[in-house]
Amino acid sequence: EPDYVRSLRDRVQQSDRRQHIVFSGWLSGEAKWNALTKASLLALPSYQENFGLCALEALRCGVPVLVSQHVNLADDIERAGAGWVSNVDTWQLAAALRSALRDEGERQRRGIAGQGLSKQFTAERMGAELIRLYSRIRLSHANEYSTVTC
Repeated sequence: EPDYVRSLRDRVQQSDRRQHIVFSGWLSGEAKWNALTKASLLALPSYQENFGLCALEALRCGVPVLVSQHVNLADDIERAGAGWVSNVDTWQLAAALRSALRDEGERQRRGIAGQGLSKQFTAERMGAELIRLYSRIRLSHANEYSTVTC
């Protein structure tokens, strides 16, 4: 919401950290990939994300992520050691951000793990998984349809 963004910009302007915060707006194409490759961390503390595509894009670029447990990729990220998973709570998010931003070596390690994780989600691999899933569904219901008489 525009009013919310304005309130965030006002808070940032009053902060001594304002030089470290950028409101980029929507990025796509080369601008998006340039921003991601230069990032130290991508944070997605969402209350609900059905997948978390921006997190996967960051992982592909070797950028570790901080996500909430409500991002459907959170379990994969945690298992792979590709980032941090936090509750959507001010204090817990702040602690996770401090931890992530404090240790460049750990961010690099998790970024490398994230690149490995991102390879599990290529279009080719996901397409093949969907084909297998739909084939299993079709085969499991084949007997039901073959016994129908008109």
